[in-house]
Amino acid sequence: MELYQLTYFREIARLKNFTRASENLNIAQPALSQQIHNLEAELGTSLLVRGRKETHLTPAGEAFLPCVEAMLVKAEAAKHAVAEVGQLRGGQLLLATIPSVSECWLPQIIGRFRKRFPKVGLALMEETSGRVAELVESGCAELGFLLLPLKNKRLLEVRKLVTETFVLLVPATHAIARQKSVHLAEVAREPMVFYKGRVRDAAFAACREAGFNPRIACESSELETIRLLVHAELGLAIIPKLAARELPNGVVAVALRSPRIERTIGLILRRNHKLSVAGKEFAAMASLPSNFDV
Repeated sequence: MELYQLTYFREIARLKNFTRASENLNIAQPALSQQIHNLEAELGTSLLVRGRKETHLTPAGEAFLPCVEAMLVKAEAAKHAVAEVGQLRGGQLLLATIPSVSECWLPQIIGRFRKRFPKVGLALMEETSGRVAELVESGCAELGFLLLPLKNKRLLEVRKLVTETFVLLVPATHAIARQKSVHLAEVAREPMVFYKGRVRDAAFAACREAGFNPRIACESSELETIRLLVHAELGLAIIPKLAARELPNGVVAVALRSPRIERTIGLILRRNHKLSVAGKEFAAMASLPSNFDV
């Protein structure tokens, strides 16, 4: 039993006429008749009866027709699924993200994605959280990774991915480096190095909550620069825990007991917009529980 035979049978049943069915199917009528004969021979029963004006279904044909329609629907769905997977053999996926996420969290997801879909290109745009939202909203990026909450999410779907705490970076030579955790008030007189953006705002707010205004030694928008400045003993830094991985020798991350500082990383996409196959796969991978201890 072949799918094309089932298609022929369904068309004849729909039109109740071999001639019109052969015209619609673009097949010669004798060939169509032969294929129906072959189908009936395989099933061991007649499916159609030719009348003077119309062709009618036999009782067996009437029982067979719903099964045929269901099989053809499933076959079409299977072809569509295969075609979608085939799309992952090429193309490009555009992502927008804040720098700390692209450096410290996305690489493991990108690595898994590339192993499964090595021919799909990935373009990464690093921006502030506000700009990431704009890029996704305008369609310039399909997926965005940013800090939550969003001020305006009317046009965006938001998925919470991970919540992480902040830590204090100190030179390994500093006395605090030997502690497992520290109250932020204990470093009130220390010079501080700040990572620009919403991380800086959170760090400043925590210092004020701890009862002091921080002494600013330097500010930078580059995580690697922050790490190197701490290594050079220019000051201490308050940064997210994910950004404290793979520290250079001579720099230690110490947990903050109080005040507790947290941030939430989210995934955004356009609301009511169908993702590409690649976008759907990447979003699914990003939504899996993270291997990171945050």
